[in-house]
Amino acid sequence: MKRATFWGLLALLFFSVGVQPMYAWQLSAQQQTRAQALKQTISQQVQENNLNQAARSSNTLAEMYWNANALEEAATQYEYSVELYKNLGNTNGQRVVQTYLGNIYDGLNNPAKAEAAFKEALRISRQEK
Repeated sequence: MKRATFWGLLALLFFSVGVQPMYAWQLSAQQQTRAQALKQTISQQVQENNLNQAARSSNTLAEMYWNANALEEAATQYEYSVELYKNLGNTNGQRVVQTYLGNIYDGLNNPAKAEAAFKEALRISRQEK
């Protein structure tokens, strides 16, 4: 009985102090403000047809999400960046971002998508030579 009480109290303490699982993420107020500003900047850059800079800004936002362990959001931003690079014909940008996507999908425990992204990066790399 004492052992069960100990584990129950430990669990209560664990959850009452707001400890979140490893996959949980949260941006700080400063990061949230920066993310919103980046989203607006990306939108403006696309409207101005500055797709290369929009892709770079999207990569910056994806990296911010990745560092906060917001892997789904990071993947979404990187996928958007790949599309921008495709529209530009920038194979180097596509290759690099596909590699990032492979790592993100691996972190999301999605081996099929990770493998597809890595294979696409390899295909582009071979095509560039």
